Amino acid sequence: MNKGKIVFTIENNAEGIYSALYFSFVKKIKPDEIVDEKGYQPNLEDTVYNVRAGEFERERVKRALFSYAGQRFFDDVELCFLSDVHDLLGVIFRYGYLTLKSRKNVVHYLVHDDVYTFNHAVQNVTSERDNCARYQQFCLNSKSVMCAFFKPKCDILELSAPLLFKKFGKQPFFIKDTGRDKIAMSNGEKLFLAKKEKGKLYYTCYSQLEFLSVYKQIVEN
Repeated sequence: MNKGKIVFTIENNAEGIYSALYFSFVKKIKPDEIVDEKGYQPNLEDTVYNVRAGEFERERVKRALFSYAGQRFFDDVELCFLSDVHDLLGVIFRYGYLTLKSRKNVVHYLVHDDVYTFNHAVQNVTSERDNCARYQQFCLNSKSVMCAFFKPKCDILELSAPLLFKKFGKQPFFIKDTGRDKIAMSNGEKLFLAKKEKGKLYYTCYSQLEFLSVYKQIVEN
C-alpha cells in the first residue's frame, strides 16, 4: 500500500507561500507537495492541510526572511512567479523554507538542489526579459507602428515593456504575447498594458476612453 503524501493547499501567490511557511514551522510539518487550492483534487491516501495564516503571522515570516536575505528574496520570489518552472509553488516554498531553517541568505548555495532550481527559474525570467528588449524583431505596419508577436516561455511582457518603451522612445510600438493574450503598446508618449480574455480587453490605470483611443490609432485598421 502506498504511503500518502502531506499536501498543503494554498493561495497561488506570495502570501500563500508565507502562510505555508508559517504553518510549516509552527506545526513542525514539512509538506511533500504545495498546490493551488483552486481545483485541487486530493488522493484518499494524502493528508491535506488547507493553509491560510493571518496577516500578522505572514508579516512575522516576511520580517524573518528580510532579516536573513534582504529585499532580494522578495524580488526574486516575484520574478519566480513569472517563470515556467515545474512545481512552481513547491520550488518557492522550499527555497523560503531553507532560508528560514538556515537563518541566513542561501542564494549562493547553488550545490543545493532547492537553491539551484529557484535561481535557475529566476534567471530564465530575467534572460527572456532582456532578450525580448534587445533582440525581439519588430516589423513596421501600415500606420508606421513597430509590431511584434511572440510566445515566451515565461510571463515577461510587463517586465520587457518598460525597456522597449525606453528603447523606442517616441516611436509607437505594439507587442503581443500570443500564448497569454497580453499586449503592450505605446503611442510614443505613454505605455499601455492589457490582457485579453474571452475577446475583451482588461487593463488598469488608464481611462477606457484613453486606452481604446490609442488602441484604435495604432492597432485597428
